[in-house]
Parts: sequence; C-alpha cells; structure tokens
Amino acid sequence: MTSSPGQYLLLYFLSSDDRPTPVYRTFPAADGAGTSTPLSGPKGLGLLFIGPRSDETAAGLHTELPRLRGRADTTVTDAGATVTVPFPVRTLSAPAVLQIVCTATYMESDGLAPVTVRGPDGSLPAARCP
Repeated sequence: MTSSPGQYLLLYFLSSDDRPTPVYRTFPAADGAGTSTPLSGPKGLGLLFIGPRSDETAAGLHTELPRLRGRADTTVTDAGATVTVPFPVRTLSAPAVLQIVCTATYMESDGLAPVTVRGPDGSLPAARCP
C-alpha cells in the first residue's frame, strides 16, 4: 500500500461479525514535506475513539468504543505498549478491546507487541492483535 507524503494511520473498526478490520487513513503533510510518517500517540488514538467515517460505516464498519472524554495515551517499552484511557476498561466488550489493541500495536510497533489497556478501574491482561 503506498501513500502520498504526509502522515498515515491504521485504525481498527469492527466488521458486521465484530472482527477487527483495518482502515488505512492518510493525512497531507502540513509543512509540504515529501515524506510519509506514521501518526501516533494521543492524536492517533483520538481518531480511533471518534469512530468510523460515514463511508466506512456505509461499508459495514462500526465501533463498540465509547466517545473519548479526556485523553488517551500510549507508553511504549521493550515489553510492549500500554494504552491508558480515562474510562473504565473492565466493562468493554472483547471486540472493543481488540480495536484498541490492534490500533495501538500497529501505531507504535510492528504489530507483534503485546498491548495492555489501562483505565481508572485497573488494567486488562496484555493482548495481541489476532
């Protein structure tokens, strides 16, 4: 998959059978630079919590994530990534957790790193994108 210069991001929404499905988005370079770089951190995660665009919804994609009220952030170590969100995570559905896990692992690494999702009610076990 090629992209034009700017930033890009792989977000995961859910198909009609609740499987995490990648959506590739590109954003033009603000400075006119001729390179492509991944979008990461709070800005990238924020786009996940906004949900699918109308064309993505028309293609059958949806989200089970709540709207983000506050900030989501990612911390990366050699052991993997931790996504911290401002809402309880223990009540999230398994597909919703996978949306976060898959988006974060491809946003911050090669897709193989385990991701821990943490909220004010504690942390979920580390998981990998299927």
